[in-house]
Amino acid sequence: MFRQLRLAAFVVVALVVVTSCGRQENKESELKIGTAGTYPPFEFRDGDKMCGLAMDVSRAVARDLGRKATFEEMPFTLLLPALQTGSIDIAVSSFSITPEREKKYGMSIPYYYETLAVIYRKDTPILSKADFAGKKIACCLGSTMEMWARKNAPTAEITPTDTTPMAIEALKTGRADAVLTDAAQASVYSKENKTLWYKVLERSGVGLGIVVKKSNKELLNAVNASLKKMVDSGELKKIQDKWVDTSVDKESQSVKGGESISVESMHQ
Repeated sequence: MFRQLRLAAFVVVALVVVTSCGRQENKESELKIGTAGTYPPFEFRDGDKMCGLAMDVSRAVARDLGRKATFEEMPFTLLLPALQTGSIDIAVSSFSITPEREKKYGMSIPYYYETLAVIYRKDTPILSKADFAGKKIACCLGSTMEMWARKNAPTAEITPTDTTPMAIEALKTGRADAVLTDAAQASVYSKENKTLWYKVLERSGVGLGIVVKKSNKELLNAVNASLKKMVDSGELKKIQDKWVDTSVDKESQSVKGGESISVESMHQ
């Protein structure tokens, strides 16, 4: 009887250990991807699926790492703190690769090079840098667009928002005169709102990257290896062509005249 009890206890303990190991293995096989999910065509929700250029890139990275991509949506301003606490493994939400961020976080090689654009109401176009004087500019809080606006439009009133849709809504309702964003996003929002249009200011040499915790060099190296593989195979180009309209620069030129706006100092 005693032997039987000992055997039963051993079986129970073994089952608990096996179950725990299985759960741990499943947990480790996930790549938790943090995203704001409000930046079409880069990252946005369509029903129960996360879609966009950056989301497809993230899935490809997870595939190359042999892990399952799981997405955690949260406000843009909470993504980097979540990365630091380990709530997510990587942050993918149109993060520009800047010297400031590289000091604090692991930044991957670029998966896309952004272009600065301004969205405005058609009845009050923004044609030159001088037109920003005294205007209300909406842009995402903590973005490079906000950094550029504060440095290059000192007399403008900057209105940081949590998401691009909030900035667009401020523009439509007259609480803002312009929205600074990437040209690909500007094209999407302008086509969705007939009263709005946009102007490409200049293509930036700064890319968008995947953010990893600074201490996790192994994961950063694996992410970079995956991105390099996608570049070499042409997969990254296919993903970009799927989501980004390469004609946005030409479309925006319907507005003519005015002083050109340089973004060379945007990330300095």
